[in-house]
Amino acid sequence: YIYIYIYICHLIFSLNMDSKGYQLIDLLNQQSQSHEVTIFIINDVVDEQILNQISSNVQVGRLNRTPGSRSLIPVFKLNYQLEKLNPQVIHCHNHNIIGVIWFPNLRSKAHLSLYDKRRSQYLNQYKNVYAVSQCIADSVADDLIYKPRVIYYGVKLSDIPYKRVFKIQEEQKVFRIVQVGSLEH
Repeated sequence: YIYIYIYICHLIFSLNMDSKGYQLIDLLNQQSQSHEVTIFIINDVVDEQILNQISSNVQVGRLNRTPGSRSLIPVFKLNYQLEKLNPQVIHCHNHNIIGVIWFPNLRSKAHLSLYDKRRSQYLNQYKNVYAVSQCIADSVADDLIYKPRVIYYGVKLSDIPYKRVFKIQEEQKVFRIVQVGSLEH
């Protein structure tokens, strides 16, 4: 086997205590076991509790921009760092973050994880768009020139064991299923 070691930079505006934040932490920690990983948090909105869960193998860059600020200094810093680091993959976690990536050589490496059904003019500027559910993929499919890939919240469904045959007793008549999830799409 040939093992490919890659450098991945993740970009996010704010690191909050939401499902996106927790998924991102799991992804960073998993990727850092076999790749070089950096995350840049653009805004100064950071949940320290989540930040402390990031593995020491992950480099963290905080640009401390005020949300909504028009200052170009954090954007210059980000582009300088990305150009200097020259990652193979730039994984974006906000649909409009590509707007702060100025250089074409960096934009060509940008991939987007889409966590909601937000339609966006930026989607076709990404090399790939990954939706976290089929519902989200379907909702943005008309906006894309290519079909988004679906990665179910980072869960490989084929790895989840399930039972194909269920015995339902005659008197039971009800089959109960419990599903836990978020309906914020």
